[in-house]
Amino acid sequence: MGEEMKRAAQTGDIDAFYKIIEDNPSILKQIDALEFVETPLHTAASFGQTDFAIEMLTLMPSFGRKLDIALCI
Repeated sequence: MGEEMKRAAQTGDIDAFYKIIEDNPSILKQIDALEFVETPLHTAASFGQTDFAIEMLTLMPSFGRKLDIALCI
């Protein structure tokens, strides 16, 4: 996950999130292809950005099943 995406998730900036997707339409599928990864959903949840997390789950329900290896150690 790139720094722009991480910042959008941390701050709950849904508009910035959609701009990132517009610029790179496959970014969510690229993240989803990784087995253990910090997703924008993990980041948003860690920062209490509920609306962003819900938006992320709406677009990529599979992120709800992803394991963030950093949280498993």
